[in-house]
Amino acid sequence: MRRAIFNILILLAGIVASNSAQGRSPDTAQCVDETTDPDLRIGACTRLIGSGLSPKRTAIALVHRGNSHEDKGEYNRAIRDYTLAINLVPDHAYAFYSRGQAHHFIGNYDQSDKDLEEAVRLDSASIGILEGRARIRIHRHQYDLAIQDFTAALDLMPSNTEALTGRSLAYALKGNFNEAFLDIQAVFDQRTFNYESPASKGRTYVARGMIYMLQGDVDNAIWNFTEAITSDPDGTDGMIARGLAHEKAGRRDLAIQDFRQAMNAKPNRTRRLPSRGL
Repeated sequence: MRRAIFNILILLAGIVASNSAQGRSPDTAQCVDETTDPDLRIGACTRLIGSGLSPKRTAIALVHRGNSHEDKGEYNRAIRDYTLAINLVPDHAYAFYSRGQAHHFIGNYDQSDKDLEEAVRLDSASIGILEGRARIRIHRHQYDLAIQDFTAALDLMPSNTEALTGRSLAYALKGNFNEAFLDIQAVFDQRTFNYESPASKGRTYVARGMIYMLQGDVDNAIWNFTEAITSDPDGTDGMIARGLAHEKAGRRDLAIQDFRQAMNAKPNRTRRLPSRGL
């Protein structure tokens, strides 16, 4: 979810163009492939950066290397790469967004706000950047500002399910449950919902379950988390959320069962769950 805003097809077109005469470089594919091990991506991006690409294409590779460092929790290295990209291409909106996100993760909120604001200024029509800043604002409990960003994204694309889902959670965290349920129901009511990917369906059920959780309705929350697991068997968000709901309801055995299932599915994704006694 985190970097859907960086359209991989555009990136591939940008970097591959310089290699069109001799065919696509294997490093190009590995540099932008977020399913690849971060260390392998960093190596591929580093080779691209040193291969004599144009400043714009070098900046793209630098941003991807920064993304890979972020995935490893190496935020200062990520910030360095994003800064190098900005030095090469001063109007690189996504580099500013990425640097703002990295500053957020290490608690440099003032610098994060400056970078995120500049990213939006440079590309105010980027739905992804608006959604990304909104999610960061939710993390900081700035729910009104998050709603503002999600609404701006929806003004650009009214059927945007990610923005509707995000805004529904921001409303719920504010305690505005009527607005929250209106937004999340609008996602379910879309004609395309049944054709969404399993992961997308799963996220929608998890979001509605979280709204019920915040409202104190654990039973309806668990029903939605179970639907999320059914819709997206390979995902772990539904398992973790249902485990938390069972824990809140005092059903610790069922909670541990869900947490263990999530850990077995994706050990790295759920590495903090052992603190719950597993």
